Amino acid sequence: MKKRITILLAIFSIGSFSYSQEDITELFKAGTSNAEKLMHYYAEPLAHSLGNNMNSGWYNTGRAHGLGRFDIRFATPITFVSTDYQDFLFDESEYENLSLANTDKTTAKSPTIFGDNKEGPLLDFNGTEFELPPGTGISFLPLVPLVLQGNVGLVKDTELKFRYMPEVTTRDFSTSMYGFGLKHGLLQYIPVLEHLPMDISIIGTYTNLGASYSLDYNPQNNPDIDTHNQKLDLSASAYSVNLVSSVRLPIVTIYGGLRYMYSDLNLVTVGDYQIGLDVIKDPVDINMDNGQFGVNIGTRVKVGFISFFVDGTISNYSSITGGVSLGFHR
Repeated sequence: MKKRITILLAIFSIGSFSYSQEDITELFKAGTSNAEKLMHYYAEPLAHSLGNNMNSGWYNTGRAHGLGRFDIRFATPITFVSTDYQDFLFDESEYENLSLANTDKTTAKSPTIFGDNKEGPLLDFNGTEFELPPGTGISFLPLVPLVLQGNVGLVKDTELKFRYMPEVTTRDFSTSMYGFGLKHGLLQYIPVLEHLPMDISIIGTYTNLGASYSLDYNPQNNPDIDTHNQKLDLSASAYSVNLVSSVRLPIVTIYGGLRYMYSDLNLVTVGDYQIGLDVIKDPVDINMDNGQFGVNIGTRVKVGFISFFVDGTISNYSSITGGVSLGFHR
C-alpha cells in the first residue's frame, strides 16, 4: 500500500494539519539524479520556512535579565510563504531523459509543497509517465509543539537563553530540538544613555533540529529490499544575529530590531530503493541553505510575573510569533 506523508509536515513540524500528499518517493520514477533535483525544488521553501521559525521568538525586549532573574517562555512562530515560493519552473534542459509528456512545451510550472493542492505536470522518463506531486494548498508553516525556552540573567548585563524539546516519537515519526543564545546589553558602554527608559542589546542564537520519518517504497516487491530500514532523515541548523532595542512604558514594552538569519538543512533518504533496474543505497542527499535579513517589531504586556507578547518579522519569508512568559524579571 502506498504510504502518504502527513502535512504540515510531519517530518518538519510534528504536523498539526490533517492534509496529505502523494509520497515524494514517487519522484524516484524520474531516476536518481532527476529525483534529487525535483525534491530540492519541491521542498526548498519548506526548508527555508523551517529555518525562519527556528530563528524566531528568541526575545520580547531589548533588556537583559538582571543577575539571577529568569523566565520560562512558550512561543509559536508562524512563517508565511509568498506566491513567489509556491511553485517552481520545470525546465527540461535541467534534467536527463526527462520531459513534459503530451505537449510541445519545454517548461511548465509545478507546485512546491506550499503550492496549490493539485498535481503538477505530467512527465515522461524513458517511456514511464508520472505526475509531479501536488502542493498542500497551505501557504504558512507553524512550528509545533510550542517552543519552550528558558532565560536567566548573568553578570555584566548578559542573559543566557536556551531551548529544548525532548524527542517526540510516533509510529512513523520522531523529532527533537535544542538551542541556545546570548543577549548582551550595549547601553552600559554609553553612560549618557544608560538611565533612559530604553534598552539596546545584541543577541546571538543557535538552534538544531533533527527529524526522521519512516518510508515504505518497494514498487516491484524486490525481496532484497527491506522497507523497514527506509526512512527520510532531516537535520537542520539555524543561526541568527539580532540588534534589538526596546522602550519601557507602564505595563507595556515596545521592541524591535534588525536581524540576520541563516539556516542549513540536510535531507537524506536512508536505505535501499529500487530505482529503475537498480537498487540504490541512500539515493537522495540534499542540502538547502538560506540567509536573509529581516526587520522585527513587537509588543509585550507584563502583569505581575506573567507577560504576553506578539511580534512580526518582515523578510523574504515573513513571520509572526506569539507567546507567554512566566518569571521574575524586569
